[in-house]
Amino acid sequence: MFTRDRREIDGLMSDRGVLPLELFSQLYDPSYWSVYRWNGDLGIVRLLLLIQPAAAIAFLIGWRTRWANGILLVFCWSVQARNPLTNTGGDVLLRNLLAWCCLLPMSARWSLDARRRTLAGAGSMAGNRGVESLYSLATMGLILQLVVMYF
Repeated sequence: MFTRDRREIDGLMSDRGVLPLELFSQLYDPSYWSVYRWNGDLGIVRLLLLIQPAAAIAFLIGWRTRWANGILLVFCWSVQARNPLTNTGGDVLLRNLLAWCCLLPMSARWSLDARRRTLAGAGSMAGNRGVESLYSLATMGLILQLVVMYF
């Protein structure tokens, strides 16, 4: 299993794969930003690919949710920008949903951040006290993103 994963990482994300950074610069706009374009070395690519799931787990459990969401958005964008030939509509949707989540209070409920605030006596987030739901432009944007996807 690890051998296959190593070949996939090598083939899709590093300079030894199907789209080396030199060729990328010739085919695509060089301003197309990606963390993975800083260096195409396999060791650095593997290190960056360890940071991304760590941010995803932190976001999932609600630990430092704002930071985890931002890091996850940057790394998700970077993976998609490193090899645009492998992207699908689902990748674009994931990136957009992560961007909308940056504008929402994702740590307000059911997260380690909310638990930490409760234990510290801070209670709920400001503007969300005693309210079971939160309505904002970002909430509407997130819902509209899903609706537009299906039409």
